[in-house]
Amino acid sequence: MATVSSPAKRKSALREWANALIYTFLIATLAHWLLVEAFWVPSSSMEGALLPGDYVLVSKLAYGPQTPHTPLQVPLVGSTLPGTRWRSYWAGWQWPAHRLPGLGSVQRGDVAVFYYPADEAAPVDMRPPYLKRCAGLPGDTLEIVNQRVFVNGRVWAGPATVQHSYALKVRPGAALNLATHHIGGYMELPGTGYVVHCSAAAAQQLAQDPAVAQLAANEYAPGMDSEKYFPFSRYHAWNLDNYGPLWVPQKGATLPLNPQTLAIYQTTIEQHEKPAGWEVKTPPDGSSPVAYLNGQPVAQYTFRQDYYFMLGDNRHNSLDSRTWGFVPADHLVGKAWLTWFSLAPEGEGFWGRIRWERMFKGDY
Repeated sequence: MATVSSPAKRKSALREWANALIYTFLIATLAHWLLVEAFWVPSSSMEGALLPGDYVLVSKLAYGPQTPHTPLQVPLVGSTLPGTRWRSYWAGWQWPAHRLPGLGSVQRGDVAVFYYPADEAAPVDMRPPYLKRCAGLPGDTLEIVNQRVFVNGRVWAGPATVQHSYALKVRPGAALNLATHHIGGYMELPGTGYVVHCSAAAAQQLAQDPAVAQLAANEYAPGMDSEKYFPFSRYHAWNLDNYGPLWVPQKGATLPLNPQTLAIYQTTIEQHEKPAGWEVKTPPDGSSPVAYLNGQPVAQYTFRQDYYFMLGDNRHNSLDSRTWGFVPADHLVGKAWLTWFSLAPEGEGFWGRIRWERMFKGDY
């Protein structure tokens, strides 16, 4: 006798909607991890290439997506739950990250997104994202001399949009309209002057304005304010405009250890390499510090991963590797790919603040 099967029970509309949302969430999470992620530019440190209020898509395929350091996290929301100060992750379980194959590797001049390397309070992938231009690759020797960047002994000019600051004096009684010039940002000084941030080409044009009495480049003399800049050492009195020479660590490269090299690389080794049994001690007589590994003095150290040196295009208004040091390879997120939206911090109404001309701009 044949058995007649009853028709399958149809899913309710609510269940169909729930399934659709779950599938959408899973697809978005995978795309966010493997393909592309959106970031907002909060500061003017990359002005010239990227402006405050730009929303940038970052390609994770460019350098290869990386497995999470923190597996127990709420995806797509960042380090805190929306509208709260509550953490969106549990830091008690950390995985070693592994990078999957990508379309290529970091190139000098790339605008890269990475996790802030100096933040030790949070897991790597829960730290604030930063966006800068790569100036030094693993194994490079970088030096800045009177604002000119040298890599491996050759001048690296970077993009034409690189900005520095200038002291500007206005002629008495003259009216200067800075809006007509390509000025990245400015600060009015008491009296008749400004500090302006702009490219060399914009400065040349600005100097020809009849209202300008004087325009002079601001420059940090060698040794000036060196206590503010990495590696914060008496051996290396460097600053924004005169920096290095500095070797960028490379995976597998061996570094001789002495007071001068420890002053630069000790923090990097301790924060990012974390070799078991490593410590640096200063002898009781106050002489030069000595590195130890498992209780034995060591004269050299071999790096376990690559590092990068990052610069902001707005050279006098950027917190970058000159301030906090190298970016480890496991902190890299991806390469800036496309500005999909841009909203000026100030303006008349929402629609008046939209920078339409920056939509879908991708040449950085």
